[in-house]
Amino acid sequence: MAEEIHTVMLVISNDSPTPAWSSEMKSVLKFFSIAISILAIGGCETMAIRDDFGNPITATNNGFTVAVNSLGVGSPTTFDIAPLNKGVSAKDLQFLEYSRYLQRALESKGYRKTDLKDRPEILILLGYSISDGETRTSSVDVPQWGQTGTMNLGTTGTISTIGNTSFLNAQTTSIPTYGVTGSRTVTSQYTTFTRKVQISAMALEDVREVWQTTIASIGSSGDLRRVFPVLIAAGKDYLGSPTSRAKTIRIAEESPQVMSIR
Repeated sequence: MAEEIHTVMLVISNDSPTPAWSSEMKSVLKFFSIAISILAIGGCETMAIRDDFGNPITATNNGFTVAVNSLGVGSPTTFDIAPLNKGVSAKDLQFLEYSRYLQRALESKGYRKTDLKDRPEILILLGYSISDGETRTSSVDVPQWGQTGTMNLGTTGTISTIGNTSFLNAQTTSIPTYGVTGSRTVTSQYTTFTRKVQISAMALEDVREVWQTTIASIGSSGDLRRVFPVLIAAGKDYLGSPTSRAKTIRIAEESPQVMSIR
């Protein structure tokens, strides 16, 4: 940090009172220390790191935000899984992969997988979709730091006397001060995708819907294969259990809940 030193020559008559040179140095130095601390904390311009859904990531806040809405009540019983999407076969490779995630989630709740030919109690219809990407714009005002002026650290000097005249040789030391000098707007664009899973449990004996669960999220990943196990893990506790309203679940991609059904 650069210091500015100003040298001042004063001529003082012995008939004048001697000036006071200490301008509350302790208070000035204390203020200087506080100012430097604030500068060290706020002087770096940072942009928040955000998760897949635009939320700031912290030590206790990371991963995915998922909305879960469930209706109806079910109890663990035998089941089979069939595709809900129009035109999708039960032998479709993508469906088979996704149905395995759902099967593991249901089995962890006590449900038992049975082939359709063995007449399970319920048939689980599994549907899934992902939207086209939607481009969005985000703007944030970022403070700008810079020099706001100077601060006087004090004045020192020596007095020499020749006859009836005193000469003062004084030096005033000052340093730059820093703070917010303005702001600038940072604009960024990002693309989001809506990922959705629809699960419907049908009782085969009287052909009626017993329960249904809808799981959805919005985020930057357009890879449904990546997101699908996260969605199932987030909604697992509400399969066959009513939520009374939409629930918001935060879950990390590498969490034990997700890993247990992969």
